[in-house]
Amino acid sequence: MVGFKELLRRLKVQDQMTKQHQTRLDIISEDISELQKNQTTSVAKIAQYKRKLMDLSHRTLQVLIKQEIQRKSGYAIQADEEQLRVQLDTIQGELNAPTQFKVTTSKTIMLKFVSGGSADKKLCNLQTCVCYLQLELPF
Repeated sequence: MVGFKELLRRLKVQDQMTKQHQTRLDIISEDISELQKNQTTSVAKIAQYKRKLMDLSHRTLQVLIKQEIQRKSGYAIQADEEQLRVQLDTIQGELNAPTQFKVTTSKTIMLKFVSGGSADKKLCNLQTCVCYLQLELPF
């Protein structure tokens, strides 16, 4: 038979073990809550770093695009653009030629001003034509 002293000692030992287990459970619970806080902080930092990475990637892509645009400026994007540019240069050269459009226009205007009217009017029109031709034709 077990005596009351033995039962009392066993009860005290069980209470002690229960307190130790509860203390250990409290420590583990605190550790878990700390780990959860760290996880929340880490998730927020990871999201922030992902956004920063996306922003930097986008900026890098924009810089590369601008660099390519500057590098390829002046070159034709499509094959027919070069032909169109040559045709445009030819037409521009023809229009800027002094013996072409400008002189013909000037002669037409001069003939219109000089023809018809009195002598004073012809002199005035001739002076106007000379002034106009000086402004229009580069020497």
